[in-house]
Amino acid sequence: MDPLRCYLHKEGLARFCTQRYTAPTSKNLSEAYMHLTNYSLNKNNAEGFVHDDEESGSKRSLRTAWEQISTAGHDADSAWEAIQEMCRRVMLAKQAFLWYSYHTLIPVDDGASACFQILGFDVLLDERMRPWLLETNNGPSLNLDQDIDRSVKLPVVSEALEMVKPFYSQPAVTPTSGNSSSRPSAATTGPGSCAIPGPVTEADILALRARRQAAHTKALAWELKSAEGFELLYDGEELQGELQVLFPLARPEVMEAFEIASRVGERPPPSPSGAWWAGPMRGLTQPKFAGALRQLGLLDGKIVSRTDADLAYKEAMKDQDRDKGMTYEIFGRALIALAVRLIPPMSEDSGEGGGGGGGSGSSRAVDSLAQLLDDGLEACSGTSLRFRKPAPVAGGAPPRPVSALQ
Repeated sequence: MDPLRCYLHKEGLARFCTQRYTAPTSKNLSEAYMHLTNYSLNKNNAEGFVHDDEESGSKRSLRTAWEQISTAGHDADSAWEAIQEMCRRVMLAKQAFLWYSYHTLIPVDDGASACFQILGFDVLLDERMRPWLLETNNGPSLNLDQDIDRSVKLPVVSEALEMVKPFYSQPAVTPTSGNSSSRPSAATTGPGSCAIPGPVTEADILALRARRQAAHTKALAWELKSAEGFELLYDGEELQGELQVLFPLARPEVMEAFEIASRVGERPPPSPSGAWWAGPMRGLTQPKFAGALRQLGLLDGKIVSRTDADLAYKEAMKDQDRDKGMTYEIFGRALIALAVRLIPPMSEDSGEGGGGGGGSGSSRAVDSLAQLLDDGLEACSGTSLRFRKPAPVAGGAPPRPVSALQ
């Protein structure tokens, strides 16, 4: 989960209408069997639904559908690549919410991922083989009503379980086996102790990120080996080009800045397992928001003034629960507000930036945010070991960089 890894199964279900399709008109809009492909609806069409026929069934395997699409003269490979890219962008759009939710809910956070999920994507292909996302299901139907369901769904579930099996079959960490030495300084917590440790330091968080990366590398190697029908969609790699601009909250330097600001100085509650842990991630207070900006090289007279930072926090939290603090999503909104204020988007007729003067206001705003983040990282370049994938650390924490939160 951190770093996020996503896989897409090469098999799936293709659903078809059970009444011959014609373009929508005022006279046929009510013909549900003509315009909707939902299985739960079309199975009730006794005259039109075709059961368990791989070639002409109302529900077919994706493999068969691609073969038929190719036979009809269309480029199935390009359509599949477009679907892959669409799914990748959907997951990147969700990453900020998933990342923050994970770290606020998972009780033990010391390396290996603690959860996984199978998602379902409903995609419509138009006459030009362009994919359109209809919805994403966090609980896709696993009913086995037909033979085609068994041949498609059972392998998806069994292969997913095989991929995560080594990491969920490990013995649970107990207080007597707790690895409190995973914290660089274990003076406050002896082996097996559930005592409240001292305040979390920046070095603690950097060491924790290094352990996550080591666990991620190990898990990725096993998953690629056992994936079978799955293909890797996204492995937490550094975003480049357009993706880095479109999904600023998926940038590792932004997540790292938020986590350090959130956790440094906190006293985590006793660990459920006895191992040292950083505690649940919390929303940012106003001073911690300023600390996150400092982590990104934006504060302290570099790009953003403290007055700008305090104003951005108050505006972003105007209708939010102050007791819960600033979530990662609201943090992103505040960054965009700062970026637009400090680096105004080019006007639509300026002919500069934003792809030559077009684009929506939201697209120009993310362009401004990308520029703001790049300026900040450039301002703090060479003064810190942050903002890169942390390498596994042997014998303790990495060298402590310049502190951003005192």
